[in-house]
Amino acid sequence: MKFSIIIPVYNVESYLPVCIDSILRQTFSDYEIILVDDGSTDKSPELCDQYAAEYQNIQACHQKNQGQAAARNYGISLASGEYILFVDSDDYFIGTDTLSKIAECGGVDIINFNWKEVPDGQAEGIYPLCGKYEGMPNHYKSGEEFLKDALNNNHLFPWYLWFNAYSLEFWKKNKFQFISGIKYEDVELAYQLYLAAQSINICASAVYGYRTDRKGSTVTQIRVKTYVDSIHVIERNIKGVESRGLPSDLERALCNNFSCLYYSQLIQSSRIENKSDQKAFWNVLKENKWICNYTTESRQSMVRNCIKVLGIPNTARLLGLRRKFQGKEAK
Repeated sequence: MKFSIIIPVYNVESYLPVCIDSILRQTFSDYEIILVDDGSTDKSPELCDQYAAEYQNIQACHQKNQGQAAARNYGISLASGEYILFVDSDDYFIGTDTLSKIAECGGVDIINFNWKEVPDGQAEGIYPLCGKYEGMPNHYKSGEEFLKDALNNNHLFPWYLWFNAYSLEFWKKNKFQFISGIKYEDVELAYQLYLAAQSINICASAVYGYRTDRKGSTVTQIRVKTYVDSIHVIERNIKGVESRGLPSDLERALCNNFSCLYYSQLIQSSRIENKSDQKAFWNVLKENKWICNYTTESRQSMVRNCIKVLGIPNTARLLGLRRKFQGKEAK
């Protein structure tokens, strides 16, 4: 079994060596690393070229800045492995037997594995596993059955693509592709991948270290376009799920999950400092408040009632104050 590990790179010179070195330390040797520099303006391009010059199984390619989706698509076009893995350039593999653990679970369309969320500068050893796989079997004969259990265990099941390995044959057969130019492209594609899968294995061991709170990361940067894109992705996902004729319980669970992302963005909107941008995003939320009707969570239902009484702006301000208060309490 060979892995093609695709790493989009953009202005991460301080983190990239940690990421690449965590792969190079693997005891499993049958893999290639595809570094896709997405128009970085720091020393990341030089680092990519240096690693490619030193290691035969690393290739570095460069493109004008087009975003992570385009970089991933480019990397997939170059992949030659049996399975593809996506690694964010500021994250890393935990331990030296990560690829061996994943390889042991091969022979399926998707291999799902566990991860830890580690704040920047901290050690992963003190943080618990994030994947909630308690009571779930190690093998599923369909993506639908996997999603039923996954969403039952965790209504807020995340749609990250980096905690899976994907059969390249499966990927190409279904002609999957990221939508370039948008954020939350993984949320849009991930559920489609699961639903198309005819076999999924779970590796419940800690495999991936997801670095949080990194200054300058996509997650921590406040960009209105990111928020707007997320709402449109949620809209397309719900409409897409409803058009599939899925079992009613699975359809309901998926739409509830997506609707919860709406509430998350409503809370985050209080962080937008530019008042004009904030107002514009609130208008997007108002136009799509129908998404609220899909929630089955009691907490979100309370927020939905607040929206009916107070409106989007006042509800967002109230939730923003609550977020700030909780942050201070946590400290």
